[in-house]
Amino acid sequence: MFSLARSTFAKSVRTFSTSSPAGLRDLSKVTLIGNLVREPETRVTKNEKEYVSYTVATQTNRARGQEDSISPPTYHRILSFIPTQNQYLSKIPKGALVYVEAELEVKEPDPEAEAGSFQAQRQIMLRHETLRVLRTSRKDRDASTSTDA
Repeated sequence: MFSLARSTFAKSVRTFSTSSPAGLRDLSKVTLIGNLVREPETRVTKNEKEYVSYTVATQTNRARGQEDSISPPTYHRILSFIPTQNQYLSKIPKGALVYVEAELEVKEPDPEAEAGSFQAQRQIMLRHETLRVLRTSRKDRDASTSTDA
């Protein structure tokens, strides 16, 4: 009985490989649940490409199950270069609780950059993929209710 299970398991185990199949690429993805620190801002790159920048604050419990031991907030700046989503993003109010999925991109320092400059530092960029509003702030809900009446 166990020999049958062992042989079935052995056939289903896949060995690790450092090469990827054709067409596939590596992926670094970040999932955040937190609050918008400020309303998203529309900006323009040097190449005249429009994008939206927004910041999400997250907090975690230092010790699992201890509500009184909450860490200071961590701020995550996310950039969206998806024109079809940028209009939606720009309407999300400050304080909204959001679920965000973003691709993590690390840019290594430019070796020719001046020491101490932004380009001489390692940069971590979060590129927007999806965002879902889980809850808006109470103030925003109250304001929309009073104007709808």
